[in-house]
Amino acid sequence: MSFFETLFERYELPPFILAFVFVAAGLGTAYLLGQVHTLTCERTAERQNCRIDVSWMGILPLRHQTLPRLEGAWVDESCDEDGCTYRVVLQTVSADFPLGVGYSSGKASKEEIVQKIQAFVKNPAQPVLEVKTGGGLWILFPLVFLLTGFWLGISPFLSTLFPVQNKP
Repeated sequence: MSFFETLFERYELPPFILAFVFVAAGLGTAYLLGQVHTLTCERTAERQNCRIDVSWMGILPLRHQTLPRLEGAWVDESCDEDGCTYRVVLQTVSADFPLGVGYSSGKASKEEIVQKIQAFVKNPAQPVLEVKTGGGLWILFPLVFLLTGFWLGISPFLSTLFPVQNKP
């Protein structure tokens, strides 16, 4: 008896409910892990225009935010008993804005982004800045949930269409 058959019998869950839960978890996780935040700054004469564009895997635009004049950046650190995680925070004339939705490991990569931003702020001759965070291979993780959910949802139909025949 398989794990899922035992689960269905023990808790009397219809396969479609469990399939829906797996697909929803996969889609939600894919949405969160697939977000790419792109900081784009353009400088013309004495004017600086910066904005953060959020897209899904760099393909589907989700939202954008125009920023006040950029004055710098720093690496924010959050530590607990499991260790430390980091994020890039943008300093503007009016407020601080995180570049991304959360903290992640890899302090060196965040410091590299901060150095690029600081170089742009300090060098008025540099006309354009573009840095990206997020996305990557983490998007493969939710595929396990999606495929499991699709299989749980379609397997009752397949077993009806193609019944297993026991040969004596």
